[in-house]
Amino acid sequence: MTERTRISNLEAVSLAYLFLPAILFLMGWLKPVVSIPLLMLVLLALGKAWIRARSEADEKPSMEAVGPWQWGCVAAVSLFVVACCGIGGYSFQFFDYSIYNGGTKTLIEHGWPTGRLDAIPADEPVVWAYYVGYYLAPSLIGKALGWAAAQATYFLYAALGVVLISVWLRRLTGSSLIAACLFFLFFGGLDIVGHLMTAAPPESGSDRSFFDYLTGVYWWSIGRGWLDHWHASFAITEGEPIFHGRFMKFYSPISYLVDGPYHIIPPALAVLMFISDCIDRRSASRLLLIGASLPITSTLVMAGCMPLGLLGLWHTRAKQLVSLENAAGLALGLVQGLYFLSIKGEVLHGWLWDFADMSRAWPYVLLVYVLEFGLLALVLPKRHVPGHESLRLWWVLIVFVFLVAPLYQVGEYSDFGMKFIVPAYLMFMVLVLRSMQHQPEAPIERWRWRAAAVLLVIGAWGPLGNIARALEFGFTTEASPYAQTREFEEVLPEGFFRHGQVDTNAAFWKYLAKPVNFAPPLTIPVAQEWDLTASASEGAIWKPQGEHARQTPEGIAIDAGISSTVLRIDGLDIDTARAGTFEIDLAWEGDTPDPPPCRLIMLWASADDVADHPGAWPFLRWRSHVVYPHLRSVSGNAYWRGRIASLAVYLDADANAPARTLTIKHIRLLER
Repeated sequence: MTERTRISNLEAVSLAYLFLPAILFLMGWLKPVVSIPLLMLVLLALGKAWIRARSEADEKPSMEAVGPWQWGCVAAVSLFVVACCGIGGYSFQFFDYSIYNGGTKTLIEHGWPTGRLDAIPADEPVVWAYYVGYYLAPSLIGKALGWAAAQATYFLYAALGVVLISVWLRRLTGSSLIAACLFFLFFGGLDIVGHLMTAAPPESGSDRSFFDYLTGVYWWSIGRGWLDHWHASFAITEGEPIFHGRFMKFYSPISYLVDGPYHIIPPALAVLMFISDCIDRRSASRLLLIGASLPITSTLVMAGCMPLGLLGLWHTRAKQLVSLENAAGLALGLVQGLYFLSIKGEVLHGWLWDFADMSRAWPYVLLVYVLEFGLLALVLPKRHVPGHESLRLWWVLIVFVFLVAPLYQVGEYSDFGMKFIVPAYLMFMVLVLRSMQHQPEAPIERWRWRAAAVLLVIGAWGPLGNIARALEFGFTTEASPYAQTREFEEVLPEGFFRHGQVDTNAAFWKYLAKPVNFAPPLTIPVAQEWDLTASASEGAIWKPQGEHARQTPEGIAIDAGISSTVLRIDGLDIDTARAGTFEIDLAWEGDTPDPPPCRLIMLWASADDVADHPGAWPFLRWRSHVVYPHLRSVSGNAYWRGRIASLAVYLDADANAPARTLTIKHIRLLER
């Protein structure tokens, strides 16, 4: 096979893979009078981009062909790692899969675009406006072939994405395909070092082993392998929320695959193609087109491409900027922009110092900078890399993004910084792998190369923990049961609908979109209920826990200034395959509309869990979910199934907030 044919095939597969979500969005959301012309324009632009790349292939130096054994190894590694990350439901799934699976079921069950007449809160119909791109192909397959086929589509789509990303990383760095694949999957910061510096080892007699400690086990419902969270609020200063919950996350690619796969698959492919156009092809002919593939999949990753895009225009001298491809990209981006601008409501945002005491937080901020990228960037040899001088501004831009983006927070869990840095992080990976391809000749540079290699090996420890977690939880050949998967709005916090409602009079919905398919009201039966205003019922016994919780005629009254376990219910036998979402009725002292910041976390365990770990509360290995102010399904981890013998409520309070009394009146467990 010639180099021209190899590039032709790679471009065709990559462009089709990349634009499939956007094409399905156009077909599913827009009126035919709008979608057909725009779809024809996008397809013509993709054809033009493919022809242009094919014609330029002869001008590029040939790369050694990849042998069948390398393809086989990379395919096997990709399939195995994707399975370990929970995509498809064949192993442990992070609890956000209660949302991802719910979104898939909603799109399978109902027409597109989708809305709900009885959404939370039930004061007006709600249209689902979200970055739905990742869901569309599996949901379309699910409509035709069923739930298991939809989950298999997620699995195969992600594995193919990892293979394509590895191929492009190889093209950009000159490494072997196997090396590119392993480097992409196991690249990470020095999370284990930060964890050891900030989290105390387990005490004697603790139910947490030293291996648990080394692999980042904080709560067993999350499992081991979560070292990316070493700088989260619960990992430092004995659990005191020094960042007030706004984490500074530098995720490894595997952590994105576990937590939010649509922020790395397919965005990483788009970013690598974008980088290739800028530094290898030196052409801006399709920068806008590639960028327009991203918003419907990950809006904030697309936003993170903007700084790289501006530098890319300078680097390419805007060569071929005026093109059919970019015209189509501009039109496609405009439509998606109108779609997201129709979302009304406010989202929590601001700089880190608006939320945290920076006099105490700065040392940890600086430690994050040093361990996540600073030390590696400092020791990495660069002078021996061909074209190093021309890439200096890219290094400056990467460091600038890494320093500034994590300081700005959008949403409750640092969504902006975590996703905005993805393009810069991928560019950082490209430059690191380029530097590590060959040992430099100068003695000092060789020592720097070896030091960088040691840092990369240490950095791989965190991503490997995710593999260990999957091996420990085990695998299944069956996807999570369809009938027991809650639909999208059932598993989302009320705040999503309060802040994420859509203005149906906006231009997108008024002029461009099809009529919304409003789903009928849901009726969810109550599986079990506890009236905490009465005496404990026979069989199921609840008891206030600790000196800050007490039984009153109004319910369980809690002094909400201290983090502690406040309630325990024993003597249960609840099948989690049939039990779904917890609902809690509560009241704050004084009936204030602005209660102090806190969370109620429901923990549950089987009889074996209780027998095996009868230690101090809260038991590390108990499963858990936040139930206030959010609502989540008890089986959000779709892989874990069992019978609940005991429940507990844990209060996660802000010690700096004014003390208030919280009263829990009722707890209901809805059927799945």
